[in-house]
Amino acid sequence: MLLADKFPDPALHIWKYEADLKIPAMYGPGGRVPLKPFCGTIGLAPGEPGLHSVIPPRRVGGNMDIRDIGAGTELCLPVEVEGALFSVGDTHAAQGDGEVCGTAIESPVALTAKFDGMIDILMRQHHISAIDAYLLCSVCAYLRISEIVDRPNWIVSLYFPRIVFE
Repeated sequence: MLLADKFPDPALHIWKYEADLKIPAMYGPGGRVPLKPFCGTIGLAPGEPGLHSVIPPRRVGGNMDIRDIGAGTELCLPVEVEGALFSVGDTHAAQGDGEVCGTAIESPVALTAKFDGMIDILMRQHHISAIDAYLLCSVCAYLRISEIVDRPNWIVSLYFPRIVFE
């Protein structure tokens, strides 16, 4: 979407790929796109009353389109309502960082989720206090822009390196 003024006409590419997502999808005569499934919208209900769209993303999630939220990753979001009301959708087989033109390889995806928080995870797995976990996040975690399609509400992700405790 950053170059929308340069590409004003709609475009469509129909992707064909194996259902197990193990073989790259072909693009043109020789392009091979590795598949890495993930959920584009993922989040919890916001605490404010009323109807809420998943666009734009907010602190409780939404249309984040972060390609790194796939198998084996941990996502931390604040719970603002009783029961959290977790929701997930807009699944993709592959997408570049940021979904720069507003689309990805749309695909059905199977999902299994487990719910915890980053401070709690660090405390439980590494037997440290809440303040120590918080301080470690401040000095070890990485922040990066993960999504720009919902400008000006871009997504900034925090990554905590597992090597800190290896």
